[in-house]
Amino acid sequence: HVFGHTHFGWDATLDGVRYVQAALSYPEERRGRLGTVATGDHFPHGGGDEPAPLLVWDGAAREFAPRYRAGWSAFYDANPRRPALTHLLAPYVASRYEAEPGVGE
Repeated sequence: HVFGHTHFGWDATLDGVRYVQAALSYPEERRGRLGTVATGDHFPHGGGDEPAPLLVWDGAAREFAPRYRAGWSAFYDANPRRPALTHLLAPYVASRYEAEPGVGE
């Protein structure tokens, strides 16, 4: 399943379905958080200065391209998905806040 518009690079298989997104993002996103935008070893895709399509299906080999490393989906390689857990902030978000005494304990 190829999808887009989230501004995060992604390549993961969930419940037997592979999901791939090669986000182009805005220039300031690429500068500030390339690790979560890029899909594969380099960005833009193709290794040049101009964005190029990301290979998903290799017609010559008649197979899907190998899985790409993508920052956000790689997070779930190390941290299992817990869709029911909705009350915690991601560490990169939580670090920007201070706990309010007596709230949320």
